[in-house]
Amino acid sequence: MKLSTFNIEKEIPDGIIVYNTFSSGVLFLNNEYKNEYLNLKKGKKCNKKDLEKELTKGSMLVSDEVDEVSQLKVLNNATRFNTQGISFTIAPTMKCNFACPYCFEEGVRYNTMTQTIENETIEFIKNFYIQNTPFGICWYGGEPLLGIKNIERITNKLFENESLKESYQADIITNGFYLSRKNAELLASLGVKTAQITLDGPPDIHDTRRVPRNGKKTFNTILENIKNSYDLLEIVIRVNVDRTNISRVHEILDILEEEGLRNKLGFYIAAVDDSASQKPNPQCFSDKEFSEEEFNFYIEALKRGFNLINIPGQNLGICGAISLNNYVIDPLGDLYKCWNEIGRKEKAVGNVVEGPLYNNVMVEYLNYEAITDKKCMECKVLPACMGGCPYITINSERKCNSIRYNAEKLIELVYSNQMVDG
Repeated sequence: MKLSTFNIEKEIPDGIIVYNTFSSGVLFLNNEYKNEYLNLKKGKKCNKKDLEKELTKGSMLVSDEVDEVSQLKVLNNATRFNTQGISFTIAPTMKCNFACPYCFEEGVRYNTMTQTIENETIEFIKNFYIQNTPFGICWYGGEPLLGIKNIERITNKLFENESLKESYQADIITNGFYLSRKNAELLASLGVKTAQITLDGPPDIHDTRRVPRNGKKTFNTILENIKNSYDLLEIVIRVNVDRTNISRVHEILDILEEEGLRNKLGFYIAAVDDSASQKPNPQCFSDKEFSEEEFNFYIEALKRGFNLINIPGQNLGICGAISLNNYVIDPLGDLYKCWNEIGRKEKAVGNVVEGPLYNNVMVEYLNYEAITDKKCMECKVLPACMGGCPYITINSERKCNSIRYNAEKLIELVYSNQMVDG
């Protein structure tokens, strides 16, 4: 037996914490067991069978003959090319009531689905669907709530298939401005479980970044909509951060606390990324810089009683762009592999009438292989990262997930927090 390649250890005064990025297992060992673990690292025999058992259960101890990277490749490809389940990202409209300065969709055609395209989309989906297998839709845009009637018609038509209705899971990515109680009730009745909404800081920051085309302020309207809909939908708040707003992100937590929303919503920060934009953004963080800011944010969140720490688990398949049965559908019925490319006709991989086209774009995504990169193959966090965003890697330079830099600090923070909570 040997220790896993994917073990990350953090020594602390009372012992050692071991985190395995393949299994997502976290194990605390006191000093007695820590010494046995360190002996295993030196190739010595373990004298504690109970330790061996726990390490094996968490994939932290594996057979000598196991090639973990090769095993990971097989599992990753099995996930990507699994035909038992399909997923679509559908933009019923590319119109948007906002004009955010960092939006990568600037210049994309602002079309809305016609009923003809709706019907063709429905037939395309039904032809792909396999009875009694997982089926999901992410409603996207533009601003998808500007196309809520399209969402309603498409969903109701799909629900005529009882098996599909039973398998259906849906979420929506929205700016939240039109997420009224009425619209939230409608979405919930149409099988939408989760709504991701962006708040980019306290009102004075947010209202300069999430700007509607009429120039009015948006923060308070969005906050009211969140308060009026979180009992109907699982709300996840995303904060897009760069050098201009990172210092004030914690103020959103204070506002949520004041509104009685602490730990009633999902919440995470994401780095503004300019890889899909035509305009480079000097305010963007490097991946290492963002990892530091993210960790500092976790500490601030814990101080305010928010338990937002996320230790990434195994991430096989990475994303739909490199998976066989995942497509993005735009309002014209064109198919894409990645939502960063939606509306860019030269990146289309077919349409809902003629079906998928195995052109160079499609082949590049389906041939994508994260684990050929030598640095990735030697990285302890590979199972949790799988080489990062395929779109970024294909179009620019590979970016590392923040867990690469934060893993040891994160597991120590999680452990410390659990000790405080008793």
